[in-house]
Amino acid sequence: IMRQGKTGKSFYVIESGAVEISVKTAFEDPLTTPAGYLGAVINTLTTNNFFGERALITGEPRAASIRAVQKTRCFKFDVADIPQSSVLSGKKIATQERKAEIDDKYG
Repeated sequence: IMRQGKTGKSFYVIESGAVEISVKTAFEDPLTTPAGYLGAVINTLTTNNFFGERALITGEPRAASIRAVQKTRCFKFDVADIPQSSVLSGKKIATQERKAEIDDKYG
């Protein structure tokens, strides 16, 4: 669904199914790591969970890769469609508490 290191332009809410959050580390050897390897699985999200918010809130590239582990249906919200009053728009600054929650979720 998304790859670590890419620019974040969307926010997702899972309507049904399940996804895995995977993170690559700096210690992985690019010469021996398979091209399709997404990293170590750090979390699994299911119905009514959401992902993609970290890149929108911080303006940084995606911190993790997200892969569906079963048939999954998501609602996708583009950053252009998010009201400017929301922290997800990138126009409003997130609290330190909210940033800490995001860091815990994505490692």
